[in-house]
Amino acid sequence: MIVEVVVAAALFSTAVFALSRLAQTTAKLSVQANEKLSGQIVGENLLARLHATPFDEISAVAKELQARDSERTSNVVKITTKLLSVRGQQVMHIVIDISSSDAKNAQPSDELVPSGMSTIKLYDWIVENADESASVTEDAQSEDVQSEDSQAKDSQAAGSKPDEEKADE
Repeated sequence: MIVEVVVAAALFSTAVFALSRLAQTTAKLSVQANEKLSGQIVGENLLARLHATPFDEISAVAKELQARDSERTSNVVKITTKLLSVRGQQVMHIVIDISSSDAKNAQPSDELVPSGMSTIKLYDWIVENADESASVTEDAQSEDVQSEDSQAKDSQAAGSKPDEEKADE
């Protein structure tokens, strides 16, 4: 009977240990998920602000947003802009790097935030005068649709005539 009690106590302590490790892991994953979500939201907000900025002011506004958001949030925000010319059009390549300030300060032995787990990078392109080129493309597409509609009506009209002639015969 004493052997049974010892075996039961060993099994119980193993189960309690396993459940406590599971609770720790769940808490760590929850913290990481919250950090990633926070970083993603900050990054998307920054991209939206940069898209609303006039093209020639994007680099200056990016520096202001980087400084302001790094101070306001618990994240370290780095915005890199690079002006390129692609097929004769000016294009701004934007890279937003958001990392948790806790991840930078974490020690390698700190299990709460493993290194590299709390970093998010967002990439985007902003094309100069993209609104004008988009409206030209939309106009061309609507003209194509109108011409396809008129062609379809012409073919329907031509297709219905032989049926009417057959009915007359």
